[in-house]
Amino acid sequence: AFYVYEFEVSQEEAEDWAHDDVEHHDQDGDGLVTVDEVIEAWCYDHNEGEEVEGEYYGHCSEGDLHDIHEGFDHIDEDGNGAIDVDELAAFYVYEFEVSQEEAEEWAHVDIAHEDHDGDGVVTVDEVIEAWCFGDHDDDHNEGGEFVEGHCTQDDLYYIEETFSHVDANEDGQVDGHELKDFFMLLDEDLSEQEAGEWANYAIETVDLDDDDLVSRDEVVYAFCHYGEEEHHDEEGEYVFGSCTADDIDYIEEEFAHMDHDENGNVDEQELKQFYLETYEDVTEEEAAGWAHDDIQYYDQDGDGTVNLDEVTIAWCAHYDEEDYSDEGDHEGCNDDDIHYIHEEFDLMDEDGNGAIDEEELKQFYLEYYEDVSEEEAAEWASYDIAEYDIDQDGTVNVDEVINAWCHHYEEDHHEGEEGGEYEEEGCTEEDINEIHEEFNQIDDNEDGAIDEEELKQFYLDVVEDITEEEAAAWAHDDIQ
Repeated sequence: AFYVYEFEVSQEEAEDWAHDDVEHHDQDGDGLVTVDEVIEAWCYDHNEGEEVEGEYYGHCSEGDLHDIHEGFDHIDEDGNGAIDVDELAAFYVYEFEVSQEEAEEWAHVDIAHEDHDGDGVVTVDEVIEAWCFGDHDDDHNEGGEFVEGHCTQDDLYYIEETFSHVDANEDGQVDGHELKDFFMLLDEDLSEQEAGEWANYAIETVDLDDDDLVSRDEVVYAFCHYGEEEHHDEEGEYVFGSCTADDIDYIEEEFAHMDHDENGNVDEQELKQFYLETYEDVTEEEAAGWAHDDIQYYDQDGDGTVNLDEVTIAWCAHYDEEDYSDEGDHEGCNDDDIHYIHEEFDLMDEDGNGAIDEEELKQFYLEYYEDVSEEEAAEWASYDIAEYDIDQDGTVNVDEVINAWCHHYEEDHHEGEEGGEYEEEGCTEEDINEIHEEFNQIDDNEDGAIDEEELKQFYLDVVEDITEEEAAAWAHDDIQ
C-alpha cells in the first residue's frame, strides 16, 4: 500500500517490491519486519568490520544491489533494461518538480557520467559499476586516488554537478536566493524562512572573499581541504577546541545580542525574546520552550542562566575528544537517552527553574506511584537528591542527572562505597531491587512476564491526560 501511494505503481508491481523487501529485511522468518530488523539491515549491513550475511560487490551489499535494481526499474519506463535521457529527465521532473529544460540538463550530465560504453544509455550494470566501485578504471584516476586535497575525481564531479544544479543563472556564482531555492526543491516541507536561514549560513561558511557569493573554487576548497592545517591562515587557526578566532568572535557577538541587560548572563526570558525577534512565525510558547531547553543544556553550574564561557565550551570543546572532560562525556548514554533524561527532568521540575528540589521530587513520586505514602516519597526524594547533587546545593540540575545516569556504572563512582558492588554487570543490589519493585508493580497477573496490555494499563494509571491509543503505542514500542 505504501509503494502504491508513494511511487504510483500498480498493485501487482507494488506487491512484488513489498515481497522482495520484506524477504530481505525479515531476520526471524516470520513474514513481517519489525523496526529492529530494519535498524539491523540499515545500520549494520554497511558498517566496516561488522559481520553481515551475504557477499559484497565492490563496496555494495546484497541490500544495496537490491535497492539499485529497484530504483533502476522505477526509472526505466519502457522496461528495455536501459535508461535514456528522456526517461531520466521525466524522473527528475516528477521527483524534484524542476522544469523540463533543467531536468534534461541534469539527465545529460548523469547519463554521460555513468555511460561507460558510450551508447547514450545507462544499463543497470553501469549504475552498479559507478555506485559500487566508484568508477575504478583508468579513466577515473583509479576511482579512489586523491586529486584535490582529500577529494577524489568522483568527489570533484559530484561537487561540479551539484554546483551547476544550484547555479540557476549559470554565472558561475551561487547566491543566497539560488541556494534557498535549491534547499526548498530538495525538501518540500521546508519553509521559505528556514531555507533562507540555511542558505545564509552555508554562504557565510563557504564564502572566503566575503562577497556574499560562492564560487566553484570556494566550494571545492571547503569540501576538499577542510581541516588541513596548512590551509589555515593566522585568523583561521584553532584557538580553543574546534573553534577559530572568527568562531569565538561570532559567539561573543551573538551572546552580546542576546544579553539584553548586559550583566554577562543570558536567562530564559532574554533567550525567549531573542527567538521571538529572530524567527517570524514562532509563538510565545514555542520560544519559551526553546529557551528553557537551551538554558538547561548549556548551563553547567546550575544557576539557571548561561554565561559566555559556558556557551564557548559547549560550542568549541564539547565534541573535541582531547578537551572532553569526564563530566561532559556522555559515553554511557546515546542521544535518545539524553533526550529522555531532559524530558523526565522537565516533568519533575514544576517551577521550571532548571533545578529539582526535594519537594518537587517528592511530589513526582506521589503522583507517579499509587500506594506510596508521604513519608516514603519524602525519604526517596531526600535519598535521590543527596545521591545526584554534585555541588551540594540541595537541588539537582539536569547535568547532574546526566552525570549520574551516564556515568553511574563507572568504577570510580562506586569505589569504596558499601552496596556499590556490581551484582549483575552494571547494576548494584539496590538497582536490582528497584527493577524488581517496578516490574512487580506493572505485572498485574503476577506471571513473571509483562505484556502490552499490562504495560498499557500502567501508563494509563500513572500518566495524566494520556489517551488509550497513546498508551497502547508506548506499550507496543517498549515491549519491542
